[in-house]
Amino acid sequence: MTRRDVHEVALCGPGPAGSQVADRALGERASSSPGGGAVAGPGGESLRAVRQFYFLVDDDDDDDDDDDDDDDVTRAETMRLQKESALRQIFDKVSFHQAVVFARRPAWGSAVAERLVAAGFAAEFIGGALPQRRRMDVVAAMRAFDARVMVSTDLTARGVDLARVNLVVCLDIPRDRETYLHRVGRAGRFGARGVAVAVVTARELKALRALLCEGVERADGRDAIALEPLPKRVPADWYEHDLSEEDGGRLERLNAAAAAKAAAKAAKAAAKAAAKAAALDEDAREAVAEEEEEEEEEEEEAYDADSHEEDEEARMWAWRRAWASYWWWWWRGRADEDEEEAEDARRRGAHAAEAPPWIVPPIHASMRSF
Repeated sequence: MTRRDVHEVALCGPGPAGSQVADRALGERASSSPGGGAVAGPGGESLRAVRQFYFLVDDDDDDDDDDDDDDDVTRAETMRLQKESALRQIFDKVSFHQAVVFARRPAWGSAVAERLVAAGFAAEFIGGALPQRRRMDVVAAMRAFDARVMVSTDLTARGVDLARVNLVVCLDIPRDRETYLHRVGRAGRFGARGVAVAVVTARELKALRALLCEGVERADGRDAIALEPLPKRVPADWYEHDLSEEDGGRLERLNAAAAAKAAAKAAKAAAKAAAKAAALDEDAREAVAEEEEEEEEEEEEAYDADSHEEDEEARMWAWRRAWASYWWWWWRGRADEDEEEAEDARRRGAHAAEAPPWIVPPIHASMRSF
């Protein structure tokens, strides 16, 4: 069975069964060819030009195995988001032509592809559960350079040659050493240079290294693969290779489309943030206005209370003055009458009675409330 035959079985066969047939066929082909085939081991031609690294992400669960299931689900989702963030950082470091991103879980792979598309990348997802026509369309899009990123399960780890792929990212650990080597081999087709990065936690890195050391002491003399941390700067000569003028133009168009989409997304986010800030400012202004209005009402109420007290005091003193004035004039009239009577008595020669003293009577109870 030739590689093209295996490719047709994997892509056109009925779902996962086709990929299983392809895996078995390629395994037989690799074991029967000299040196284990093109992707049989680290000494193969396709892997010699591929630099292999790891990108370490944090995992709070590395030393804790006693948490409940709900915490495990939350931790797993957090870990997936951290790995997707690491994937974006890798894309920022490596100016790749095309990339293949491997994820064993189809649901996660599909979600990663959707988020990459939302971020502006021309990305496609391929897995064994997809219809035959859809799988063929994805591979055709990669070969025509209409897509730049292919997120895949291990369906395409073997038997699919994509000449422009110079970056491979593994978001999880494969089941065995051979699958890992086949994954990495997607970036080293036809002797081209490439970079492979495994995004792992400390625990996964330990497991991956153990996986890669399996069978290295066999008679074929294969050496263990040395994984190094991905440097902050990845030199272009580690992975770049010449593209045809047509492919170069397509890459520029894909990059321009991605940049335009990213700019539009950033502008939309900025507009949304500005609208939110404006709404917050409006709410703040309304809150300040309401507070000022409440203060004015409180001041008015305090002023009215003070004015009422002043009015009551003025009324009280007005009543008191009126009361005193009344009695003053009453006693004044009495005094005039007493003087007239005394004058009449003097004229008559009678003894004049002493005038009663001028006094102010006590305030009546009805006026004490003022």
